[in-house]
Amino acid sequence: MSLKITKLSVGPLDVNCYLVCCDDHKVCVLVDPGDASRRILSTVEKMGYKVEKIVNTHAHADHTGGVKNIKEATGALFYLHEDEQEVCRHPLTAEMANYIGVEECPEPDRTMIDGDTIDICPCKSMTVLHTPGHTPGSVCLLIGDTLLTGDTLFHMSVGRTDLHGGDSASLLNSIKTKISVLDENIKVQPGHGEGSTIKFERENNPFLSGSWI
Repeated sequence: MSLKITKLSVGPLDVNCYLVCCDDHKVCVLVDPGDASRRILSTVEKMGYKVEKIVNTHAHADHTGGVKNIKEATGALFYLHEDEQEVCRHPLTAEMANYIGVEECPEPDRTMIDGDTIDICPCKSMTVLHTPGHTPGSVCLLIGDTLLTGDTLFHMSVGRTDLHGGDSASLLNSIKTKISVLDENIKVQPGHGEGSTIKFERENNPFLSGSWI
């Protein structure tokens, strides 16, 4: 049974939205649909899949801006970490949504915690790694040999911690204890920018390879 992960860059801040699709069952989980809900849905439809779930790595508006419209169009369930609901409801998050011209973050249908598995289809799932720091409820999602890191880890960088709920010590601890310990061959697909691997980031990212940790 094969999975296909397709990346779309959406919104004014070029968020990476991931379409995690199961070929055999023709179902799809969307990760971080930050904007462009019509384009996302059109892409899924052309590929021949049905959206069943939306999973967000965190609740910042540039990552959740398309959730409301996609939920309404598909009936998909929206997943968010239990520690992220305060960020979802916070006035500053609503202000960000208004500023970049996207819908506000809706209430989640399901909350998740560290170690949860979320079914993609009957025989494939993603594992939730709670990685607080960028926000209190930030998560990374491990899908086979691919890690979707949201705004926790980027190619040669890490997520900012100067927004509401951010904490630099927590971020670096999350990377040290949850990400850098993973197999070096795992592919890293972040919330913005280009992809990488655990091996490359261990050896070259100053936040993993230098004195930051």
